Amino acid sequence: MKEGGNILKTIQKPVEAEMRRFNELLTENYRSQSLFVSTITDYVLEQRGKQMRPLLVLLSAALNGGIGEKSYIGAILVEMTHTASLVHDDIIDEAYMRRGQLSTNAIWRSRTAVLVGDYILAHALSITAENNAYELMRPLIDSFEKLCEGELIQLEHASKLDMTEAAYFNVIHRKTASLLGACGAIGASSAGASAEVIAQMQRFGECIGMAFQIKDDLLDYRPASQTGKAAGNDLKERKITLPLLYLLNHSSASERKKLIRTISTIRDREENIAWVQQQVAASGAIAYTEQVMQNYEQQALEILASYPPSPIRDSLEAYCHFILQRKK
Repeated sequence: MKEGGNILKTIQKPVEAEMRRFNELLTENYRSQSLFVSTITDYVLEQRGKQMRPLLVLLSAALNGGIGEKSYIGAILVEMTHTASLVHDDIIDEAYMRRGQLSTNAIWRSRTAVLVGDYILAHALSITAENNAYELMRPLIDSFEKLCEGELIQLEHASKLDMTEAAYFNVIHRKTASLLGACGAIGASSAGASAEVIAQMQRFGECIGMAFQIKDDLLDYRPASQTGKAAGNDLKERKITLPLLYLLNHSSASERKKLIRTISTIRDREENIAWVQQQVAASGAIAYTEQVMQNYEQQALEILASYPPSPIRDSLEAYCHFILQRKK
């Protein structure tokens, strides 16, 4: 995505050298004495995405005192923890592609992929101990626990098809927002910020994380020609996200029963995906969901407004806008 790549370069500009240094350190920390393990971790490294999470760590540190060695450690811990969760996600979802390439479990099978994810997590803990960086790992441990719990809660609601808005916001806070909140907190903490500022940057990250996940849920209702990936994946997994929740909440009792019945059998009748998507589009759900997403962005921008103007603040504002404007 050329346009998105240009926007990211603009966001990264004030910390461009620091991001290069981060990637050098990340590569060094993935090395293993085992050639087999190194072969797999090198492949995992090649699948790196936009690195939005470590970027947030470094920008938060820069905004609150400056990037130091602890900031790099925090960024590495965030990236390794997130990567391990993605490796495990692909196994759970039986996904065989990751960012246009074969996933780790597709090449080395699930048994090996599980152990690779565990190895990356264990190595992150080892880095924490070696660098006495326990204060940086605490927010990550908390967010990882919430992520796992959020996934389990979502599975429960998917099996019962009884998701509510309150439950939905609880799930996405745990699954996505908590980690981005940890990124904001870790960056500020690594720069020696006060407890009040750390909490503020955690809230900033959480608001952006909520907007990020809502955007992801919206993209599931966009045509594949626009997003580059198959539409309706959430529906196939019977995940009731905010657009569908709006439709359900604004349907009559009989319409709601028909929708629930359709969703419950959607795995066997994929032609119903297009029908549900049409109902969502016609209901006003997309506009409502976009408004909720923009409200979270506004909360994040209000936090940034408490800081004096600077290139770093500009980058964080652009970071917020990028999350809402992305098409993938």
